[in-house]
Amino acid sequence: MITKLVIFVTFLVSSVAEEHSRLGFLGTASLRADQPTGGDAGGVLPPPGDVNVKWKDESDMPKFVQWTFAGLWVGMLALIPVAIPLIDGKPPTRSQKIVAGLMILVLFGGFYLFTNIILFQSIHFKQIRSLTTVECIYFMAQVITTVGYGDITPAKVRGQVFVGMYVIGALFVISMLISDLTNVVVNRAKDYRQKLLDQRAQDQNLLQPAEPAQDLEGPTPRTNVQQSLVRRKKPSPQPLLTALAIFACLDVCWVMFFSMHPNEGKDMFQAFYMSVITLSSVGFGYFTPVTEHGMVFGAFWMLLAAQLW
Repeated sequence: MITKLVIFVTFLVSSVAEEHSRLGFLGTASLRADQPTGGDAGGVLPPPGDVNVKWKDESDMPKFVQWTFAGLWVGMLALIPVAIPLIDGKPPTRSQKIVAGLMILVLFGGFYLFTNIILFQSIHFKQIRSLTTVECIYFMAQVITTVGYGDITPAKVRGQVFVGMYVIGALFVISMLISDLTNVVVNRAKDYRQKLLDQRAQDQNLLQPAEPAQDLEGPTPRTNVQQSLVRRKKPSPQPLLTALAIFACLDVCWVMFFSMHPNEGKDMFQAFYMSVITLSSVGFGYFTPVTEHGMVFGAFWMLLAAQLW
């Protein structure tokens, strides 16, 4: 009897599930037929409005303005190996000067090749072509920060191979830069730790009497009590809070720019989603800059966020 009841319940549940699946499929099919743009009703989301924006083959910015932005962007990266020792009050080493020179060579070499020789394709391009200076800044910022929207890609096989090798070389130079930066941070941490140890030793010396008297009854636990009073300081949350505050400022600026720019076509929620995906170097690419102002702004903000993390 129990076996028959279990079989009947199983058959009933499977029949209901099959009917529900059939009705759901029909409902989805009718929804796709009647509402191709879906949205919150359950259909397939339409592609973003960004794909309908076509970029001009020539930049609207004056050449002087383009090269000014390019020089500032390159300087932000190339001067880091030299600026790191100067912050500590030390002269740059030979290796740091070599890294700075390689950075300049890689960046300006990439600028020349990407704007004159290698052909690229994009959903925003009317035809396959080389990049403008603004587009090159935007593309190289994606490469170096590993954001990788994917809205601009090499069009030919040779270009794809070269860009792949260029990415490896750029990451190699960036890794050397990160190594120098890591050494500076480690040395500062060691100096800070030594400073804490010296402070603890000084505090213990102050707590001990200058001329200890002889105790005929034997040693007292006073020294142990004094040592127990000196507690190791907990790590300060200030660096983490500072990094989060800087990231929040970058994020707010990003949201305000892309939501208020008249030609970007993004609301505040889309700009917020885009800011988190970009500044965290995830870079899904559903929402991307579509104006030259947005590309320049994004190129600089990607670098700032990458250096923050």
